[in-house]
Amino acid sequence: MTTTTSTDRSGSASPIGDWIDRLSELTVLDPVAEKVRDLVHRAVPSPALRDVLHGVPLGHPAHPVMAMVPIGTWLSSAVLDVVDSVAPSPARTSVSVLLAGIGAVAVAPTATAGLVDWADLHSDQQRIGLVHAATNEVALVLVGVGLVQHARGRQASGRRWRLAGVLTSSLGAVIGGHLATRWAVGANHVEDVPHRAPQDWQPMMPLVELVAGAPVRGRCGDVDVVLVRRRDGEVTVLADRCAHLGGPLHQGPVETVRGRECIVCPWHGSAFELESGSVVRGPSVAHQARFDVRVVDGVVQARVVTVPEA
Repeated sequence: MTTTTSTDRSGSASPIGDWIDRLSELTVLDPVAEKVRDLVHRAVPSPALRDVLHGVPLGHPAHPVMAMVPIGTWLSSAVLDVVDSVAPSPARTSVSVLLAGIGAVAVAPTATAGLVDWADLHSDQQRIGLVHAATNEVALVLVGVGLVQHARGRQASGRRWRLAGVLTSSLGAVIGGHLATRWAVGANHVEDVPHRAPQDWQPMMPLVELVAGAPVRGRCGDVDVVLVRRRDGEVTVLADRCAHLGGPLHQGPVETVRGRECIVCPWHGSAFELESGSVVRGPSVAHQARFDVRVVDGVVQARVVTVPEA
């Protein structure tokens, strides 16, 4: 799914953010992105494993949590290295090297989770994500050189290389944080629905117009919804915008996924159980916002299921 953006950056108060935004325009990265995306899909073919790497069991993306290990260990190592440069201590050097090594080992699973998330993004987000990943790979190389220098007995050189790696990793973290917040990667795209949709019953459409297994788009107040008549004859009403990246659920099929009747997002394949709106298959890690449903005089009515104090 390709997204085109245009931003007026004149007089911007966020030059760093705008510089990162410009990465989304690097269409020269698209051939690389296509090859990497295909490689990720082939390397992690299991939907169950992809769900774990996405963070479906956690209810939020796993990649940021996993990134705490390399970032935390490398930052701790850098602090020890700075102190060590002023007051050398063999014991402190050993701990610093150990932390740097642990962080280097932790990069592999962390990067795998990030790539699995990245493979199901829009193309402009993927361009920024590629730069984020490349920056972190450079950081890994720099830290690795620092560890090799230490093994060769070149302590001062090893510290410099490791510090360079930590600084590069920090740049990667800035890009990653920007991608997660300003570009809403990993965010719940239907979080606002309980706050915007009507809390009183709203007429939707005659029940007879709903055919089992055929999604229909509707409106509940100012919120787009999808109505589906299930196999048991009951009607489900969910927010039409997919929680993953806002895909139109009414354009997706109704399928049995892992033994449950689901509606599947046509963009990236997230599957949501019709009865509850819960995630059955990622990449979405958030449940789909759902509505209470009743039928009065042959007309389907719906109201949003609110969160406490919404």
